[in-house]
Amino acid sequence: MRSSDSFGTARADLLFEWSVARRVESNTGRMRRCSGVATDRSIARTG
Repeated sequence: MRSSDSFGTARADLLFEWSVARRVESNTGRMRRCSGVATDRSIARTG
């Protein structure tokens, strides 16, 4: 039971890091959209 709890918190930490990374990604994407929509489209395709 305790091991599953620790696994759950580890997953929560990973999810938090992922959400932060996605937020930073979207911010950089927004900056790129200002400079060029074509580059943003290519980034969205790879992502």
